[in-house]
Amino acid sequence: MQKLTIIMKVTHECNIQCRHCYNSGQKSCNKFMPMAIIKKVFSMVDSDKYDRIQFIWHGGEPLLLSLEKFKEICALQNEVFDKSTSKIINSVQTNGLLLTPEYEDFFYENRFGVGISYDGICNDILRQGTKQLVPVLKHLRERKFHFGILSTICSESVYSLKEMYSEFKADNLDWKFNCIFSSGRAKDEPTLMVDPEIFVANLSDLLRTYFFDRSGNIRIYYLDVFLNMILKNRRHSCVYSSCLYKYLSIDPDGILYPCGRYYPEKYNLGAVDCYDNFNQVFKSKKYEQIVRGAIIRREKCKNECAYYIYCQGGCNNSFILEGDIESNNSDSCMIFKRMIDDVHEILQSVKRKDAEQINPVLREDILHYLIQHDLG
Repeated sequence: MQKLTIIMKVTHECNIQCRHCYNSGQKSCNKFMPMAIIKKVFSMVDSDKYDRIQFIWHGGEPLLLSLEKFKEICALQNEVFDKSTSKIINSVQTNGLLLTPEYEDFFYENRFGVGISYDGICNDILRQGTKQLVPVLKHLRERKFHFGILSTICSESVYSLKEMYSEFKADNLDWKFNCIFSSGRAKDEPTLMVDPEIFVANLSDLLRTYFFDRSGNIRIYYLDVFLNMILKNRRHSCVYSSCLYKYLSIDPDGILYPCGRYYPEKYNLGAVDCYDNFNQVFKSKKYEQIVRGAIIRREKCKNECAYYIYCQGGCNNSFILEGDIESNNSDSCMIFKRMIDDVHEILQSVKRKDAEQINPVLREDILHYLIQHDLG
């Protein structure tokens, strides 16, 4: 049995105008995804094949869809899916400005994961509405409502990673972040792009701060990806575990793309109405072209690069945006290699007797690794 993740981009509309918005310029006939398309998507899932089906409700700003529509969506899920055989997981990625107590109650009662796009002390660089959002976040914490943070790192915030960590740590909020991509509105503001050498230097500094933070209380998921590859031989991130046959994205008109990141139009897989099920999508000629391109790149990586055992060829979308799905040795490769080397270097230097110096969030896994490999 397998897991399938479907990113439902229910609208390209948004209530703010972020400088880097990846959806800027995306056009659709439908302002909001019609229920007919949502129903069609649900009908395409083979519950006998997938035991874990995740829907990520995305945008634009998905909360513009309205609470009543989300209630209708959940009612439809209950009709369509046999939850005794398939685990249905819902999550929503929002800028948080439209969250109300009613939305919060609904998401809590229906077990939605909630991610909020927020850049902490650097939020005003790329986003709007910081003054309105801060009280919302405070209210959620006081209510003990569980949510995650997703930040975008740009050229103006890359030097503040440690300060951002301190802020989220003080608020006891686990932190995810991505480096800005050159797509959408961000492509029109090249000064926002981060020099890869500057990014990896600041990332390396953050890694050491995180590793040796004796009062650590939160996860930094971007860094955990590298740590878990070495400590546990695990790849939870889609970037390093292959999204092929596991992820799809659907826009408000029902057009399919390989995942939720920006893809050039040649990767448009057609409308959901052209297919009876997702297995047909994965067997389509366009999808097979993506698979062939990924295989060519991964074979190069496997034959040429010692780091392949960790990255498994990396992210298809990253290579597409950096040049070509069949090519390797990109900036993302350089960043990955440097971070893996940094983790190894730290693990070689740390001593078991100095366990109290290690972040308590990481300590058990690190000590287990040191003992298992007779280090320290």
